[in-house]
Amino acid sequence: MARKRRDDAAAYTFDLVGDDAEDFDAGRALVTQAAAQAGRPGVPVPDAGGPAVGSPGGGLTTKDGPAAPPSGWRAWRSRATTSTQAQDGATYRFELVTDEDDDGDVVAEVRDRVAANRRILVPAVGALAALTIVGATVGTVREHQRAERLRVAAGGVLSLDDAPEERWRAQVPTMNLGFLDGDLFAADAEGVHGIDPQTGDEAWSVALDDAQCGSIDGQWWSSMPDLGQLVCVQGTGDDRTLVVVGPDGAVSEPRRLDPEAGVPHPGPRGTVVLVRRVGEPGDPGDAAVDCLPDSSCSTTGQVASARDIEVRVEDAVTGELRWESAVDAEVGGDTWECVSWSETRTSLDLEAVRVGGGPTLVTMDGCGVHAAWTADGATLGARPVDAPGPFGPSYTEPVPGGYVQRSVQVGSGFKDRFYGPDGTVEQEVDGSVLIPQSSDGTADGFHFVGGIPTLTAYDAGWGTLWKASLLVDRVLAVADGIVVVGGTSSTKVIALDLATGGELWDWTVPPETVSDDGSVVTTGGGWINQAFTDGRIVVVAMQASSGIEMPPVISYGLDLVTGEVVWTDAAPGEATLLSAGGRLYRLEFTPSQDTEFEWSAELVGLG
Repeated sequence: MARKRRDDAAAYTFDLVGDDAEDFDAGRALVTQAAAQAGRPGVPVPDAGGPAVGSPGGGLTTKDGPAAPPSGWRAWRSRATTSTQAQDGATYRFELVTDEDDDGDVVAEVRDRVAANRRILVPAVGALAALTIVGATVGTVREHQRAERLRVAAGGVLSLDDAPEERWRAQVPTMNLGFLDGDLFAADAEGVHGIDPQTGDEAWSVALDDAQCGSIDGQWWSSMPDLGQLVCVQGTGDDRTLVVVGPDGAVSEPRRLDPEAGVPHPGPRGTVVLVRRVGEPGDPGDAAVDCLPDSSCSTTGQVASARDIEVRVEDAVTGELRWESAVDAEVGGDTWECVSWSETRTSLDLEAVRVGGGPTLVTMDGCGVHAAWTADGATLGARPVDAPGPFGPSYTEPVPGGYVQRSVQVGSGFKDRFYGPDGTVEQEVDGSVLIPQSSDGTADGFHFVGGIPTLTAYDAGWGTLWKASLLVDRVLAVADGIVVVGGTSSTKVIALDLATGGELWDWTVPPETVSDDGSVVTTGGGWINQAFTDGRIVVVAMQASSGIEMPPVISYGLDLVTGEVVWTDAAPGEATLLSAGGRLYRLEFTPSQDTEFEWSAELVGLG
């Protein structure tokens, strides 16, 4: 079926369906007594010997005998059904079905049939009323489905028709924010605080002691997925316990951890990741860290060896083993991987291990260690530490349909390696796998790879769809059959047809933008670093370069089909946009007056 644009009249698909209930026969059709009296051969009429068509027991017959259902009628029924009573007493039944096979413009087909038998439809005023009811039902169902897709899609927002306006603001920790069963949450050392996304009021609170909750890894700077449950490790040293925070702030019974099992870290899907070093003590070799009074540091020399690692992943509530693994440590030329730092000190640390990953992934980086696993424990490989990629050390991150490991050495070159959901290697590509920053929920069936100087689109099975001669390194949005791309060092946005790769429009950030307070903001020198969409509008956001210490964030709402600028918005000071559950938020940062290393933050609800 042809795609309808938002400025077109609404188009709904109706299928005439056979009814599989015992009290109905093969099918139903629009019919009146006038048609029956016409006696036209082949025209369905109510069975004179039984109930009217559409009533219990009614079948289809013609003047020539029993009628077979028209070609293309479906033999199944959906949950949304309506019927109406015509003047002659016959009931006409319309059933709402999903247009799964995209078999063309069914409405046009029905319209052609109606034109050929116009006299049949004249008395059926009630049937037209039914079409109106069904049309409204179809629209409601489709809008509900669209909203559900946007709520879970990266960068998805329910409506971006107008520039966002501030609804509320709340003081929050600067980093550990998330989304939990429909509520926002902010976690700090004292506990977890639920935030009502509509009002910004505290929805619930869980008091904890020296707590570390969840993982801040992932695309938290753009969108926050719903975690469903949040694992928190509280306490220090050998005295640590686990709790799991669920919907509405429900908390599991605390579980005390065995200090010999390893250092605990919150894991994905209600797990705790226990990590411990094993084997002979590491050898620092001639490695050293030197720091100047201005806190800038450098490293010299090279670490000789580090200890291996054992990993055990348990159910956070019950302690049941989910999976376990081991990593052989291999140190390389990058001494920084063996450095730890805090607010007061930067030092060599041969035991350093950093655990992250997010809702579907466990990653581990540290002295001699670089590894990743799926949430179910499938190993996603480790990079050769003596051959970092051209853009720095390799790392692994989740992408639609699986995971990608960046800058893996393959032969004499470097490739991005794509893993399926089960951890199997599906593809190795020259260039960089580009993750769509926003979507209306339709991005999962595609892969995009940026190279020099070509952008390549693949289907879900890595079959090539098209190639475009474009030097881009970001997929900003995938929605409504359109892919919007751009570059980190560029202010130009290009929209391509998702099916063919043909260019639809392009737009460049203007050199100056007038903010809401009337001031002129210089955008030259900035770059586009975020994107959001509702499937009709794509929002691109950039940090302006206005010659001031804290340049504002400028957002442009572009019509997805035409590229026309629908609205412009400027947020003062250091800020970043976030989406969660189909809503848009802004996180604003303010530097502390006491020290340059401390910041405060406010979360602003937009609507």
